[in-house]
Amino acid sequence: MSARRQPPWAFDHGTQFFTARNRAFREFLAPLQAAGIVREWEGPVVYLEPGERPRKRLWFEPHYVACPGMNTLCKHMGEGLEIHTGIEVAPLTQRSPAGWQLMDTSGGDLGLFDAVVCTAPSPQAVRLLDEHLPADAQLRTVRYRACVALMAGFDTPWQPTWIAGKARDNPVEWIAAQSTRPGRNMPAALVAHASADWSDASLERPPAEVQQEMLAAVAALTGLQMDRATHLALHRWRYALVDADTAAEEPWVDLNAGLAAAGDWCSASRVEDAWLSGQRLAESLLA
Repeated sequence: MSARRQPPWAFDHGTQFFTARNRAFREFLAPLQAAGIVREWEGPVVYLEPGERPRKRLWFEPHYVACPGMNTLCKHMGEGLEIHTGIEVAPLTQRSPAGWQLMDTSGGDLGLFDAVVCTAPSPQAVRLLDEHLPADAQLRTVRYRACVALMAGFDTPWQPTWIAGKARDNPVEWIAAQSTRPGRNMPAALVAHASADWSDASLERPPAEVQQEMLAAVAALTGLQMDRATHLALHRWRYALVDADTAAEEPWVDLNAGLAAAGDWCSASRVEDAWLSGQRLAESLLA
């Protein structure tokens, strides 16, 4: 759940929305909705095809966003916690009688801990926990699909008749009009996500080449003159979507060692599923 700010624009360039199908998750969201931290994103959603008029696409359930940016929900959940960012933890070695001594990858001492819980994507979790994971641990075999995100901000007005569009058989499969999202008061802006197949194939290509192809695809789908964009940026999400055929069934927990891991790899790439995996892990640890 990420947001990037480039005043006067703000881009939700990762997770675009989330749904709430589970009762526990709905109960978790209720006070956040009352506080305006979470709001429903409403409006027409369409199918987009080059040279064709947008066709209506139905959403059959409420879709939510955090306000004023998608990362606001994460920041709210972290209030009152001691959080350190921009640190890469080195792979764990051996636990001492006093606990786990964590080090960063530069050799810096991060402190002594009773337990270590990892919620990173499975490839990163495996790097951290490798020596202590069973050979047949499910998170070893989870695979991810990539997603390339394009952000564009305009000084000139853009008033689409839709809030988001889905495309098929196209390098770009999703385009969202950022200014239609609740709590976003800004000039015209959009976020485009490339398809998983195209993103996987383009992940290591030169960024300028990837960006140019995505700009051409967005222009063909929307009719926008993308050369008029005042701000352009590209972001490559390497671990964007869990390959559903490889997803694990449950979080991994070793209570004796004081180690655990959870995340979207043991469910699906939905905010609600990731939250539920964390709940299941918390219940195991507290029990």
